[in-house]
Amino acid sequence: MLAKLLIGYALIYSTVHLLLYLRLRPLLPARRAWGVGLGVWFALMILAPPGARGLERLGLGGASCVTAWVGFLWMG
Repeated sequence: MLAKLLIGYALIYSTVHLLLYLRLRPLLPARRAWGVGLGVWFALMILAPPGARGLERLGLGGASCVTAWVGFLWMG
């Protein structure tokens, strides 16, 4: 049950980011670096919530806290 919930979350959250990327991409300057940078940012923000939890389990509380703040502020 939990696995289905997490997969559903990942699919919905990733799809929202993909749609936002596709809407923002034409507004960026023609340089390829902007599109790549935006794609990397979105990928990092998709991975931030589970990454924060993983860092917490590894005992990296400070890195976990920063990652969680950035990821959850982006989410909110």
